Amino acid sequence: MHFADLEVQFLPEDVANLPDLAGIAGVRAIERRLILPGTVLVGDDRRIVGTLVFLEASRPSINALELVAGRDLTPGDPTSAVIERSLALYHGFRVGDPIRVRVGEKVYESRIDGVAVSPEFLTTTANADYVVPEKGALGVVFTGLDRISDAIGFTMVNDLLFRFEPDADPRVVTDAVLEALGRLRLERVQSRAEHFIWKYLQVDLEAFEIYTPSLVVILGVLAFVLTLITVNRLVLDQRREIGVLLALGY
Repeated sequence: MHFADLEVQFLPEDVANLPDLAGIAGVRAIERRLILPGTVLVGDDRRIVGTLVFLEASRPSINALELVAGRDLTPGDPTSAVIERSLALYHGFRVGDPIRVRVGEKVYESRIDGVAVSPEFLTTTANADYVVPEKGALGVVFTGLDRISDAIGFTMVNDLLFRFEPDADPRVVTDAVLEALGRLRLERVQSRAEHFIWKYLQVDLEAFEIYTPSLVVILGVLAFVLTLITVNRLVLDQRREIGVLLALGY
């Protein structure tokens, strides 16, 4: 799903003030987003931690969304939204339902056009520093960036996603990107290896690799013991017949 090699977050800035990053050697693709933390209103009396992600493209190519229901964002429709699947699985939201996200004092009301899987939210946690995932703890809503651009008169972003060339040195490219963004007030620089979901999956896979040989040894010993017991009981049960066969020369 084209997981980002590098994510850079900074204080919201007009895209017109961003430097040209496409010419940096080793950068294959760049996508801009605006990410605002908030609260997803579930019913009239329940709220969960939420994130509102404003996408520049209706179908992003980095951290791509895989639809499991409905359709992509509708370009030009300010109410169109796609939700991350945990909202559908654990909170009952469906395609066509309205959804409200409070950011500060403003409430963004949207219509759910699709339900999608996002690689950066495969396992969700309300707090990135709390590495125990919780089902349904974080509600993520994707909507169009032009929605907020129309309201303020310019395009504001605070998040950049980068994909590197396959043969590029990630450290060198990252240093070049950060040098180009030097005048911005950076809040977070996160490589793919440092992302929560990437680390979680690595830990999960490494644990599986550790347990697999142990399971093989345990099952092998168990099979040997069961075979030994079965053969021993068979010999004891057929002791007289075996004695007769031995007497006959077998």
